[in-house]
Amino acid sequence: MMATKKNVKSYSDDNMHLSVNAVCENRMSQRKAADTYCVNRKTLQRHIKALENNETVPGVGSPTELAQVEEQVLAQTIQTITQWGFSLTKQLPQDLVFRYLTSKGCKVKRFTNNRLGIDWVNSFMARHNLVLRQGCNIKHSRSSL
Repeated sequence: MMATKKNVKSYSDDNMHLSVNAVCENRMSQRKAADTYCVNRKTLQRHIKALENNETVPGVGSPTELAQVEEQVLAQTIQTITQWGFSLTKQLPQDLVFRYLTSKGCKVKRFTNNRLGIDWVNSFMARHNLVLRQGCNIKHSRSSL
């Protein structure tokens, strides 16, 4: 069986905006706007529906397990820990999220015993531009404290 390729965004944001406006102003049908501006018709429908319901356009793929604010706080915490001279390993985000979810009393079905997988950690680190780092000695100015 041949593997199928993922559909990649093949339109510009300007074309999508123009096609949504054309449909909302009743100048064109959805099908004609999609053909005219070279955008995917289903994607156009999703954008129009989100606009009508005053929502943001939903992203592609499964939603993240933590809210965006929670992920930002986690990323800032990890950056602070690495600035203090501790190393950043893939186990650090796993431990922090495990403790956070346990203290919150949440049970995430995708995680085994609320323990994150390596794929989630890799995606999280890519989303927040975190790289693995070796531990280093503390700065001279911090040693005087």
